[in-house]
Amino acid sequence: ASARLRQSGLRVTSVCRGGMFPQPTDRLRREAMADNRVAVDQAHALGADCLVLVCGAAHGDLADARRQVRDGIAELEPYARAAGVRLAVEPMHPMMASSRSVITSLSEANDLVEAIGSDIVGIALDSYHVWWDAALPQQITRAGERLFSVQLADWVTPIHGELSSRGMPG
Repeated sequence: ASARLRQSGLRVTSVCRGGMFPQPTDRLRREAMADNRVAVDQAHALGADCLVLVCGAAHGDLADARRQVRDGIAELEPYARAAGVRLAVEPMHPMMASSRSVITSLSEANDLVEAIGSDIVGIALDSYHVWWDAALPQQITRAGERLFSVQLADWVTPIHGELSSRGMPG
């Protein structure tokens, strides 16, 4: 696939997804990290601009899940750096904290990225997940050059599914 992409002149802007760092057991955390290394390898093979991280759901304690996200990204960072792959944290709508990601606002994503403090860890912004945030303009400015990917979609009501209720902008 990567050879065909190069021949066609197309560019891969991102690979989705890595992440799912919070896990209820050490064995499952190790398996998730192994999956993340495979995702980094795939993003590298495709020459992707970044690997989007859907950080993972809470399995009980929300603060512990967020700590596992921070620790997981920090652990993955040297592997991604060696592969030349940037990691992009995607904040998701708060309704997805129990199913997809405990990082539920651009402010939280900015805090996380700043805490990790790596030039290869940034943000993937999807308007579907953050449109509701009153602080969005300020947080976009705060993200600055750490904004690695932007996805545009509208929120379509009534909601028929967490991920299937997105629509074309406008």
